[in-house]
Amino acid sequence: RLFKHGVRILQLMDFFQSEDSAVLLRIASLLVCLVVINHFLSCGWYAIGTIGLFDVNWADKAFDVDLHDLTYRYFTSFHWSVTQFTPASMEVTPRNSLERIYNIGVILLGLCMFSSFVSSITSSMTYLTKRNVERRQQTDDLVGYMNDKKFTLRLKKDISVYLMTAKPKKR
Repeated sequence: RLFKHGVRILQLMDFFQSEDSAVLLRIASLLVCLVVINHFLSCGWYAIGTIGLFDVNWADKAFDVDLHDLTYRYFTSFHWSVTQFTPASMEVTPRNSLERIYNIGVILLGLCMFSSFVSSITSSMTYLTKRNVERRQQTDDLVGYMNDKKFTLRLKKDISVYLMTAKPKKR
């Protein structure tokens, strides 16, 4: 299933003409991936807290099953999962050995994934910044050339309009 989604994302990226759009799509796909992973981790956390293997568990302390609906319980678990990937904190904590082991595993996974995520975002933003600097430099060079060669205002305008509306070539 993941391969199919990867193929769909690649097909969607082919529709984008702009390299900037492709980078933004990559960032969005990373966010979606993070949300999906957190969903599964939160479902595991909820299951561990509600299966009844231990007398004391996180779910008994965090909510009352009769009082809080499934939506509240899911988002409590999801909130816990997200906090394991970030420096945030939450009042939900492990209350038995199985929960503690699961929590440690999720923290280690979160450490690797969060650092990779931040690295990918930083790399993408650096790439976009570099592309924008290159474009500005090319524009400045073109304007300088047109001024040196004393192009008419009409010709400068026509060239500028053409360059803004022309589709960029893919590299």
